Amino acid sequence: MPRTIALLILAVALAGCSTLEPQPRIVDGWAIGDPLDCTARADCQALADTAQIELGNAEPDHADVARWGLYDETYHVDPATGDKILSTRSGSCCSVWLATLADGRTVAVGVGYPGISKEPMAFRLGPAPEILGR
Repeated sequence: MPRTIALLILAVALAGCSTLEPQPRIVDGWAIGDPLDCTARADCQALADTAQIELGNAEPDHADVARWGLYDETYHVDPATGDKILSTRSGSCCSVWLATLADGRTVAVGVGYPGISKEPMAFRLGPAPEILGR
């Protein structure tokens, strides 16, 4: 009997751990993951420049970029079930350029090398993806 109780407590504790995991931050439809180490990458500035060009094309009158960083893209969470939805893309796309503008607004642009591209490309998503079939 004590073994059964101990196993039940362990199962509840393990199940509870996944519910305590923080929800990923979603900005402009991009799920923001861990920061990239730009000291270990030679292409961070090229990716950032590509993202800034895309932001300028999409929002010509945007406030100046106060600071920025590059992040891994992570998962989305299905609001109905709590299940993780992984993002998969072709090639080494995408990292997420996350910027804080001088007016305090935060923007995100996906950047990377989709497919076999040798040149960095930028992608805007807009709002978080809608879960279909509900």
